[in-house]
Amino acid sequence: MRQRTVAALIGATYGTLSALWVITRRVAVRAFATQPLLTTVDTPDTRPTDLRAVARTTGVLWVFLANSAAIGLVAARGFSPTLAARLPRLRMPLPRAASRAGALLFVIDATWCTLALIFNPGYRPFFLPPKRGARLATQGPYALVRHPRYAGEAAFNVILPVFTGSWLPLLGVLGWPALHAQARREEEWLLRAAPEAYRDYSARAGRFPRGWPG
Repeated sequence: MRQRTVAALIGATYGTLSALWVITRRVAVRAFATQPLLTTVDTPDTRPTDLRAVARTTGVLWVFLANSAAIGLVAARGFSPTLAARLPRLRMPLPRAASRAGALLFVIDATWCTLALIFNPGYRPFFLPPKRGARLATQGPYALVRHPRYAGEAAFNVILPVFTGSWLPLLGVLGWPALHAQARREEEWLLRAAPEAYRDYSARAGRFPRGWPG
């Protein structure tokens, strides 16, 4: 698949999903208000205070940044021939059928990540403490797994190389252990913030999809 085609598909997908997020925002906020309320006591200090916390934060960011860097390079190569000639070629030779399958998986995973934001309009990056009056997301993708955003970004580490032909996102796999460690840390706080509600929710939804590495 040509880089311009890949870049155009990425732009069209994110443009459509961004419009969907904006259109559904008001309804999503009202629906989210019915979810279990978390207590505001014992708000976690998310600043890295030791080597383990720094490693966990760096690893999670690495998973996300590997994907963002790959998408940025594809966009640059697809829409700027001059810049494309100067950028390093980080591509793997893949059959056209693989690229098409990767394109389909990309659209599915991007939709999954957007739905995670729609069904959790109170979502905040992991390095920021929860707002007062935060609620527990249990609908949409959250009804299937407890960390759909993390699962979606980790899946991109594998899907993007097949779609774009760039091996750069595969480097994000190195951050998967940190992703698991961060998920466990967040669950410890959630269990303290809403013991009954979170214990019941955990019995229905797994941390990550069944069979997920780690």
